[in-house]
Amino acid sequence: MEKDMKFTTAGEWAEDCRWVLGPHGNQKHMAQWVVDNYDGRNDYEDNETVQKWVTASKQVLSDSESEERSSLFVGSE
Repeated sequence: MEKDMKFTTAGEWAEDCRWVLGPHGNQKHMAQWVVDNYDGRNDYEDNETVQKWVTASKQVLSDSESEERSSLFVGSE
C-alpha cells in the first residue's frame, strides 16, 4: 500500500502524517502547542508515535502558513 505523500516547501516529497491527528490536532493553535512542547525532547526521541504527532503538527503549521500567504493575493487584482 502506498503512503500519502505531499510536496514540502523545501521542494522535497514527504509522507503526509496528518492522518494521525484528530479534529483538534488539525487546528493551528493545537499544532503549535504540540511542536512547542514535544519537538526536540530527548525523552521522546525513540517514540515513533510522538515523532509522527510532531511531524503531523508541523505539517498543519506549514499548510496554515501557505494558506495565509496565498490569502494575501486574493482580491489584490
